[in-house]
Amino acid sequence: MKQKIILVGYPGTGLNTTVKALELIGAKVWDKPLDVKDGLFTKSFKKLESKFSSFNVFAGFPFSNHYQSFKQLYGKDCKVILNVRTPEDWYSELSTANKSKNSHILDYVFSDMEALKKSQKKKKAIQKYMNHNMDVMDFFAEKDEDILILEYGKHNNWKRLCEFLGTSIPDQKYPKIKDDFKKSLFSLKSPLLF
Repeated sequence: MKQKIILVGYPGTGLNTTVKALELIGAKVWDKPLDVKDGLFTKSFKKLESKFSSFNVFAGFPFSNHYQSFKQLYGKDCKVILNVRTPEDWYSELSTANKSKNSHILDYVFSDMEALKKSQKKKKAIQKYMNHNMDVMDFFAEKDEDILILEYGKHNNWKRLCEFLGTSIPDQKYPKIKDDFKKSLFSLKSPLLF
């Protein structure tokens, strides 16, 4: 598989399931920690190309915010998968994660919202989530062959994914994995803002 696949959905939308499915069809997933201070996405495209050359799949932050750079770099060899779920369900999933051992997740992802009241935080988080999804869909409005939208719990099957990527369907059941928020952030060393 030579194409680059960017998973641009937010944590809590089924990223880990999609990553596992892509691994089962032979994709190599970027799983290295990143430090946003290293200027990864401000380097020249040649340096990026060299750094990413042996990987096919890039998921979660900060990649979800740099799909345009990947599309510019790899052109027709770059596909985007947008995992989505209803905004209320997504926020509920994130809030549940916030109360568990991953209690840092909402502040980590939405660090500019710490001072907001709970109701304001929810509204602002959902608005950011919806804006991100709309920005992605708008960018690919005239390139719809380059984007696949997977709705959480509805569109998770081999047929859609493999048709989109032009690969054969594996002889295995489609995976179902609960999102691990630390994993879907790939151990980033410093907070990111959307």
